[in-house]
Amino acid sequence: MVFWLCLLIGGALILVSLLFQHDGTPDVGHADLQDIFSWLNLRALVFALAFFGLGGVIAGRMGLSMGGQWVFAVITGISVGITTGWLFRYARQQEFSGQVGDLVGRTGKVLVPPREEHPGKVMLTVSGQVTEFHARSSDALQVGEPIIVVGMEEGTLNVRRWHQL
Repeated sequence: MVFWLCLLIGGALILVSLLFQHDGTPDVGHADLQDIFSWLNLRALVFALAFFGLGGVIAGRMGLSMGGQWVFAVITGISVGITTGWLFRYARQQEFSGQVGDLVGRTGKVLVPPREEHPGKVMLTVSGQVTEFHARSSDALQVGEPIIVVGMEEGTLNVRRWHQL
């Protein structure tokens, strides 16, 4: 019953996630931890939940004991979750790494203010999709403040405060 519930809830959330293109990555406030947690996005967790359920259902159909079903389900869920996190992270990096020129000059707003010790997050609209990026700035920025992209270095945007006329 638990496996079916996880499969149904996870499957429904995957559908919603794909339809609304939502992909949230938690902000943990430290650059090294942020890189680790960038693998743990909402989509990867939802895929892990769904495939945990699917793995348990399949293991039950194969006639495995309850312990075997749990082991199979956990291995399946973790494997698919990690793979999904890696694939979406890789796709995001590839999508934007070659398009620095497309991002320079774009405006957005601050979600998490960048500090000297770690990058913050900004939100831009790219190809009609609202996307979060890691960003650094020499300006002291506040949440919600408008920014403009002035460059990119090692996958992190360089932004400045944007003074709208």
